[in-house]
Amino acid sequence: MIRRTRNPLSGGLLEIAVHLTSVRGRRIVEQAAFRRALSSAYYAVFHCLCQICCDGLRLWTASADEIELVYRNLEHNKARDVLVSPRARTLHPDVSAVADVFIALRRWREDADYSPPGILGSEQKVLTRTETRTLIAAAEETVGLLDELPPDVRRKLAILLTTRSSRR
Repeated sequence: MIRRTRNPLSGGLLEIAVHLTSVRGRRIVEQAAFRRALSSAYYAVFHCLCQICCDGLRLWTASADEIELVYRNLEHNKARDVLVSPRARTLHPDVSAVADVFIALRRWREDADYSPPGILGSEQKVLTRTETRTLIAAAEETVGLLDELPPDVRRKLAILLTTRSSRR
């Protein structure tokens, strides 16, 4: 069972990911399920970052249009760049762990979503059930780390994620 998260969508995506790892059938069906599971695990973490932005900007009393604007404007590359930046990594020790898992999950998600059958990235490879479950567990742990960041760190991370960096 997936633990409760601040973002119910993140929790739901993790539950779906876990459920997909129990699919049994022809190899191609299992591979499709594992690929969708990895995509869901990545998006669970991404939606957690969106939640941090809305929390940091105190938007939960805002209109649905304003909240959606924040969700739609957080770009995947921007999130990656912010998380690996020295500025973000010095906010809190857990930000480095979050960055590492986010980058790994993003790479897996892109391979899972865009690679042809039997190939992941540039290698001929299929996903195993164990490998997929390990990555989902890493996503769940990352969601937990993000949820448990102190309020001031969440606010600072939200600012970094939603603003353009200065030229200094």
